[in-house]
Amino acid sequence: EIQVASRPFGPRPMMGGLCFQRGLRSPPGATARPRQQKRLWLASALAIALCFQVLPVPRCLASRPLHAKLAPHAQAGPRLAIFEEEQKPLGALVISAASDVQLLQASVDTSLLLAAVALQMALLAVIVATQPRSLRRPVAWSVEDAAEHQGLLGSGRPLPAVDDLGLVHSEALRQLGVVRVPGALRAEAASNLRTFVLEELARSCVEVAADPSLTEHRLTNVQMTHASSEAPQTRWELKLPLEPLVLDAVREVLCGPVGELLEASTGCAGESELCELSALIAAPGAAPQGVHEDTGFSKDPALFSTFVALQEVTHDMGPTRFLPRTHIDMSAHARFASDWKGFLKDADSSVGLLKPGDATIFDSRLLHCGTGNSAETTRVLMCLTFKHASYSGPRYSVRGGSSNTLRLRDLKFVGNDL
Repeated sequence: EIQVASRPFGPRPMMGGLCFQRGLRSPPGATARPRQQKRLWLASALAIALCFQVLPVPRCLASRPLHAKLAPHAQAGPRLAIFEEEQKPLGALVISAASDVQLLQASVDTSLLLAAVALQMALLAVIVATQPRSLRRPVAWSVEDAAEHQGLLGSGRPLPAVDDLGLVHSEALRQLGVVRVPGALRAEAASNLRTFVLEELARSCVEVAADPSLTEHRLTNVQMTHASSEAPQTRWELKLPLEPLVLDAVREVLCGPVGELLEASTGCAGESELCELSALIAAPGAAPQGVHEDTGFSKDPALFSTFVALQEVTHDMGPTRFLPRTHIDMSAHARFASDWKGFLKDADSSVGLLKPGDATIFDSRLLHCGTGNSAETTRVLMCLTFKHASYSGPRYSVRGGSSNTLRLRDLKFVGNDL
């Protein structure tokens, strides 16, 4: 089993929402970090400038002169003027270079100008205040909040196998947002891959500790809850190398019902692009995650993720909890953002209790979370994520980054020379 370090390797989770990184969408109800606040103020300044370009200027704005100390070079300088026509833009400052023109005095009523600025600031503040709470989310749920999520949701029901739903597999995924596919990978192959993953994680942590610049090439930020900044790291997302053992397991998974379901659901068949090939590891003592979605709510699907169990996942090993049908229910996301306690108290949930080699496939818009690992065994899942045809976001967790553009058909039929 992997040894849990006394201090975490790699960076803490970064602020999510700007690009897709698993689990970085965080709870509502708190203010943004300084970097987000800086971006917000920059956006505010830009919005005000744009407002000036479209607001009309009354003739009275040009009624009082504002003298500038520009002489004695006024005769040779550039021309600066504000149009005095009644409906010209406030920002229509025309600067032209000419050798024989003279500087025209700018005539602006400064008091009205400042009043216009104040008005636009007030309007912008109203707009920002009415934006979705997701724009102001902090980096992660607290341990207490994440634990309360689990208490409100209860134990949850075991996620049924897709064949037991009485629906076409792709239709079951479309309606529920998550399905379980038994036996996607042979138990022996799952065990061999699990051993490889734990060895690779230990090796990667040592390499990252020696050279932090390797972090983004080995590990991906995953949502974690921490008792304190000094708490040991208990969750990792390891980018898997494209080695024969890994590729053989991927090919076996994709050449069965999982591959067929992904081809039917991604909207581009075998052309769907891989954007994640990793292992999700939860060591003993891993705290539960807060409920989240991976890509936010949208009308069209974004990503489809497949978790393959590399050992049995029992109720005490931190199975993934899913809230079925929330991927297509905008009101559920809105209520979760505004009143998560009331929402979770009434919500239905299912947990992915899996045998070795079983897989769960889910829509990235679905509300879900990892539960706490109170067992003595490290839980390891292989994760494969493919893009829907309508999604244009980046690949974020493939070792080698953009140099390895892999599609579903490549991983099904191409050999180990990728």
